[in-house]
Amino acid sequence: MKKVLSMVLALMLTTCLAVPAFAAGPSSTDQLEGPDNVTIKEVADTAVTETVQSVAKATEVLTTLGKIDTAKQEVVNVIVQDIEPIGNPDGSYTFTVSGVAANDTVIVLHWTGSAWEFIGQGTGSKVTFSADAFSPFAFIVVKGKTDDTPATNPPSTTPTAPQTGAPMAVPFVGISVIALASIVAVKARKKEM
Repeated sequence: MKKVLSMVLALMLTTCLAVPAFAAGPSSTDQLEGPDNVTIKEVADTAVTETVQSVAKATEVLTTLGKIDTAKQEVVNVIVQDIEPIGNPDGSYTFTVSGVAANDTVIVLHWTGSAWEFIGQGTGSKVTFSADAFSPFAFIVVKGKTDDTPATNPPSTTPTAPQTGAPMAVPFVGISVIALASIVAVKARKKEM
């Protein structure tokens, strides 16, 4: 019985130590730096982000707007953020997108409430645009294709952060129940002796 209890406790300890490995990676707010007169935060309405979040959907939106030639360009990253002004909302804003090569293009789209509209673009990691209305913005990184790049758009390699804590809830509760049952069994066995 001691071996079983030792095994259960070792398994529980191993699982508890593994929990930090399932934590979410850096958020997309870490990929975007804006001026001091705005706040950047995650978009609360997931229905809005889902319209452009994947490479395929962003490519479709940009093609519809006439802003990308899929034979020569491909979407490599999409950052969707809620940007709110601090003070006067009118003006020109410069943002820096991390991980963008000097010859890549950053296209900025603004959510109007029903569709995405083009509001600006820049080459390299910095993009400047004017905005008088604020709601979700999409910063889409577009790269030129080389001759050896296939004509089809590859699936996104940008990792999606898991919902922190969600994947571990059931296993953690299960192991806790097994550990508790083992302790009760050991105590019951001691009383019999």
